[in-house]
Amino acid sequence: MTERVASVPPQASTAQANTHLLLIAHAPLAGAFRDIALHAFPEAAADITAIDVTAIESIGEAIEQVATALIGIQSPLLVLVDVFGATPANALLSAVQPDVAVVSGLNVAMLWRALGYRHEPPAKLAELASQGGLRSIQVRPSIQEFETF
Repeated sequence: MTERVASVPPQASTAQANTHLLLIAHAPLAGAFRDIALHAFPEAAADITAIDVTAIESIGEAIEQVATALIGIQSPLLVLVDVFGATPANALLSAVQPDVAVVSGLNVAMLWRALGYRHEPPAKLAELASQGGLRSIQVRPSIQEFETF
């Protein structure tokens, strides 16, 4: 008896591009955070863009810098900023679409968490990144009471 094997057409790849991380901060923080990111995730170089906003840049110059960087990003996007209300974040708000996911309070734990899960879509990644950042903040009256992860 001959065994019949069904022919299954190859499925289209459902792989989605990694979420791109755009770091925007007061100079030299964004570039320094990018360097820290690549220390732990060297393979992620194409997934991270850093914009350092200097003290002498006008808001218009900062907006132009953000808009120029956005032109080259074709992947889904998550923006990590150092602090809301300052020039870097204000430039971002003027240059991006309202549906772009943004997390403020950029720290190393937040960044590494985002890189570890960059295969996730931006909204989910924003939540994961913020959780990582918050979890790393500890206040203790003495060093003996510090917890490690």
